[in-house]
Amino acid sequence: MTILRSSASTVPALFLYVPSILEAVGRLARLLQRSLLVANDGTANPYSFIPMSGLGHSSVVLVDPGELDKNNRYVIVSATPVANPEI
Repeated sequence: MTILRSSASTVPALFLYVPSILEAVGRLARLLQRSLLVANDGTANPYSFIPMSGLGHSSVVLVDPGELDKNNRYVIVSATPVANPEI
């Protein structure tokens, strides 16, 4: 969790909650009642993604590099559940 505080002395202290990317995507998926596919920034692998369901469930998936590069298709070849999602 990130907290931002106003530094202006004439303005009362303002605390603003900024959700993590995964938390924000999880909220959006629930709001839209759709699953969303997000790039996995936790790895350098460009073929690793995190699908977020409308129920807030997430996992880490790998997509077929050939299908993505040649045909612009996201074909999931493996999936690993996330033990402690940030949402």
